[in-house]
Order: sequence, then C-alpha cells, then structure tokens
Amino acid sequence: MRTFDYSFLESGMLPAHFVNTVSEIAVLAERVNNRRCGLGEVLDMLEPIATERSVEASAKISGVSDDDKFTGYREALLNMKLSAS
Repeated sequence: MRTFDYSFLESGMLPAHFVNTVSEIAVLAERVNNRRCGLGEVLDMLEPIATERSVEASAKISGVSDDDKFTGYREALLNMKLSAS
C-alpha cells in the first residue's frame, strides 16, 4: 500500500501551482467527458475501422502478409481499449 506525505498541508495552504494544475486537469477531464457523450456513437463506429487500418499498416511496415501473425496485435489493441474503459 502506498503512503503519501501530506506534511505540506500543515500550513493550511496549497501551493498555487498545485491548485492551478489540478484545476486544469479537471477542466480537460470535463471536456473529454462532454465530447465522449456527444460523439459516442460515431467513435464506436470508427473504432473497428481504425483498428483494422492500424493492423494493416503494421503488417506493411513489417513486411508480413500472414494475417495470423497479427492476431496478437489485434488482441493487444482490444485489451488496451478494455483497460482504458
């Protein structure tokens, strides 16, 4: 288990740069959520296309024409998607 040093809170004030950074992160997170809500269906439709094109491009770069060799790559992309959810 991690332990954190909160001794800087003893003074009762947070450093300004810390407060500003946390505020900026919150604003960006809200923007991401708003965009996901508005574009969720579009993103869901585009995702399989993007995955397939990524696999095709990797095959071309590697010079591999056998689709079976890129099954693991497809699975890795799927795992990244699931862990990001």
